[in-house]
Amino acid sequence: PSPTEAPTTTPTPEQTAAPTQEPVFEEIVVPEEEGDTVTAVFDAGEIGEEPAEMSVVPDPEDENGAALLDALLTDAQQAAYKDEQVAIIVSAATTELSPVEEQICEESIEDLEALLEEGGASAEDIEVPEELDTLFSGDRTAPADEDGKVGTPEIVVADVYDFSVALKVGNSAPVEIHDLGNAKVSINFQIDKKLKNTNKLIRRIFFMIHLMDNGKKEVLPVDVNQKNMKASVAFSYCSTFILAYTDVAEYTETGDSLRSSKYNAKYTVIEGGDVNGKVGILEYMGPIEKKTSHTIYSTVKIKNITYKVTSIAANAFKGNKVVKKVKIGKSISKIGAKAFYKATNLEKVIFKTTKLKAANIGKSAFSKAGSKDTLVFVAPAKRLKRYKKLFGAYGQVTK
Repeated sequence: PSPTEAPTTTPTPEQTAAPTQEPVFEEIVVPEEEGDTVTAVFDAGEIGEEPAEMSVVPDPEDENGAALLDALLTDAQQAAYKDEQVAIIVSAATTELSPVEEQICEESIEDLEALLEEGGASAEDIEVPEELDTLFSGDRTAPADEDGKVGTPEIVVADVYDFSVALKVGNSAPVEIHDLGNAKVSINFQIDKKLKNTNKLIRRIFFMIHLMDNGKKEVLPVDVNQKNMKASVAFSYCSTFILAYTDVAEYTETGDSLRSSKYNAKYTVIEGGDVNGKVGILEYMGPIEKKTSHTIYSTVKIKNITYKVTSIAANAFKGNKVVKKVKIGKSISKIGAKAFYKATNLEKVIFKTTKLKAANIGKSAFSKAGSKDTLVFVAPAKRLKRYKKLFGAYGQVTK
């Protein structure tokens, strides 16, 4: 192959040896057009009895991000061009901490637990990524015990790994690469299925404590599929990685989406809640299943967390030709624009809420909903006068 192409030589028996000995690259995805991302995918051996796979992906937002991979590929291509044997060797295995690493690990855990307890305190020489900011800067607590008391979540060490990347050209010894620069290695691997969370009252959050060669520590987010316990993590430095987790009381955050067949409703979280008693706030987004009658409840309980529903989203029932009756709960104080627009068969809206004001009702909320001659709004007696002004243009308002 020419120096500008990926090597296509058939791997030698030495290159295709068992993964636990000396795995080599499986695939190099070369960009079809200039500027496309180059990705190299490798067999990384086994962790336990399960295969692991690594991929090297440059940072697409950094013009120099492909430098490392380009160098690897250039070396490999030039060597292959000269008929020399080339292997990009990657490995992933469980390992043991040295006494010094154990001490550093204990100090790191103490610092991280302090972050959990103090809600945003900084820890010297520990970098926490944005993906875990919520965990380490929020008011996270452990699940309530039998006496109803809550405390700071404990950080538990689950396993220790050694991930490495090395290049071997010809008969020379493999050269291990510690600093990957702007490129990242992503590894997918199986973790112990005994770590699976079965308690519905908690959220188990996994992360890596990375002991770097320069003495610093960093925390890396780990994506874990809770069904099969497959994990993935991306990093730019190779050294010791400690898989840890913490159990916090199940909670939701602003922007989360919720669905409940019990209430036949979709919601967006406006303010999060948790199973320790913090009540969240939701916006009703619309029904899951279109029915003739719907109730927008003031208070709901989903996955052991209690919420108040305070608003109806824009377009919640827009164009819904099935709904005929809607009951709106006491906490609702806002109805979004076109919430019931063109709900052409709407016949009755029952307001339990007394909190609606003109400023909180979106444009065309009930435009073309039902018929002005037949649509009835049932209002609380003490709000009859106000609601006649608000909804009288769309139908009859009665108590």
